[in-house]
Amino acid sequence: MHRRKRNTFAFTALAWLSFVLALSFVLVALFNAKWELVEKGYYAACTLWVISAAIVLQKVVRDNEEDKDMYGEGGSRKRNTFAFTGLAWASFLLALGFILVALWNADWPLVEKGYYAGCTLWAISASIVLQKVVRDNEEDKDFFPPTHSEDTKFDLKS
Repeated sequence: MHRRKRNTFAFTALAWLSFVLALSFVLVALFNAKWELVEKGYYAACTLWVISAAIVLQKVVRDNEEDKDMYGEGGSRKRNTFAFTGLAWASFLLALGFILVALWNADWPLVEKGYYAGCTLWAISASIVLQKVVRDNEEDKDFFPPTHSEDTKFDLKS
């Protein structure tokens, strides 16, 4: 069976760039906002929470799906317990809920609410893609070990 790397260098770079840009857009919005410091802190904390929760949730969902493929539906070997899977979902939904309720109740122009909501959703999707890319690249190292052609040029044993 012919196997190839799942992610090219360009796709990996794009995933990182998208994540950095999305997070930068959120931080620029927070820095330039004329809000109280406590509001900025709240949105910064909720943004970091929802991004972290999205990364954990993506890992949990992928692990659970791989476990089904490897061990079957009723397999006894699982990487994540039911409680941990529920906690991952609850954390993500709570974090997203905190941001959405705050945006709904904020006394801002609709364009500001939309900008912040859009950047947050972009950061969530970028973090999910980045987590997948990083994990794929790590798993691909088992099939495609790094080549050390420069190191073997000067090997005295050959």
